[in-house]
Amino acid sequence: MFALAMGLLAWKTGGLELPIMLHAANNWSLLLLAPTMVSPLEQGAVPPIALLTSTLPTLLITAGLWWWYSRREGLGLWEPARGTGQRLRGSGRARAGSGD
Repeated sequence: MFALAMGLLAWKTGGLELPIMLHAANNWSLLLLAPTMVSPLEQGAVPPIALLTSTLPTLLITAGLWWWYSRREGLGLWEPARGTGQRLRGSGRARAGSGD
C-alpha cells in the first residue's frame, strides 16, 4: 500500500521530492515508535489492527497531500503535473533589449 501511494504521488507531482519526504517522515515516526512496540524486529504475521493503524494514516496523508498539491498548482483532481515549457519559450534565446 505504501509503495502504491508513493508511486501515485510521484505521478501526480511529476517528481520524487514529495514521496521521498513522506517516506523519510514515515521512517522517522517508526523509529520513534519502535521502543514502545513489544517486538519491532520480529518477523511473521501482522495482526489486523497493526495493518489498519499503518494503512489508514498512509491513505489519509496521501489523499491530503494529493488534494493540497492539486489546489496549489491549479490542477484538476486527477490531472498530473506537467512541465510548463518555460525554458522553451522564446526558442531558448534571449530577446533583444529584454535584459535577460
